Amino acid sequence: MKILALDIGGTAVKYGLFQENNKEFGQFPVKDSLGNESIPESICSFSKEHMPQLIAVSSPGPFDFETGTSLMTHKLSSMYNVSLKNLLKKELPSAKTIFLHDSTAFAVGVLNKMPYLKEKKFAAVMLGTGLGYIYVNNGKALLNKRHTPLHPLWNRSFLDATAEDYVSTRAILRECEELGFSGISIKELAETAREGDKALRGVFYNYGKHLGMCMEMASEADDFSEIVIGGQISRSWDLMKHGFESECSIKYSIIDNPESCALYGLFDCAKNGKEKYYTICEE
Repeated sequence: MKILALDIGGTAVKYGLFQENNKEFGQFPVKDSLGNESIPESICSFSKEHMPQLIAVSSPGPFDFETGTSLMTHKLSSMYNVSLKNLLKKELPSAKTIFLHDSTAFAVGVLNKMPYLKEKKFAAVMLGTGLGYIYVNNGKALLNKRHTPLHPLWNRSFLDATAEDYVSTRAILRECEELGFSGISIKELAETAREGDKALRGVFYNYGKHLGMCMEMASEADDFSEIVIGGQISRSWDLMKHGFESECSIKYSIIDNPESCALYGLFDCAKNGKEKYYTICEE
């Protein structure tokens, strides 16, 4: 059986193709060569090219996970009010399709890579465009009736704004622009910081510090004993580590190969049934 996992992000759709013992990972952009966003068309075209029997898709919210319809109005506009389930059914009538919140897929991927956590209470954190967070208790992610994290962290009050105003790509870029660095990627900024730029090192230190403060705040509502951190920005953990540890004393670990973690989670959910990995809770 061939399983296709698709993790929709702000700049690219990451994919994993799983068939027997063979695995293939990669990504394709959310915009075409002219700069036009065309996520539904790209997903359908890519899926039809590979002809999987099962397709598992993860997306940020808000999202209707039954119909595969994005309800986001602030980003990924080409997906808004479009049923990916119906489009994929039209292109691949015999394929089964499931949809998950991106943080749930990441959390299941963490359980795949770190199976000892199935008997623990832990927080899974994704550092990327925004601040992804989900609480997992004994192998089950806690979700609300909308199938999104029960206690999201990104929109909680923090300092003079929200957590995501301080722990996000835009938070780093905002501070860097104030220092005169504009139009530069996070990766390039991190490389310059490693080369010895003290001001940039301070930006990443502050990011880690604010994340540590947020995690201590989150632990008051969710009684976790460990934190697992992934996402693209976690690749700069060497620059954030000391700031984080100055504010947070909870045991933590960093996921290797963060780009594939959610894909492994989607694969497990497609293979074993997604309901195995979460609990729907009253808010």
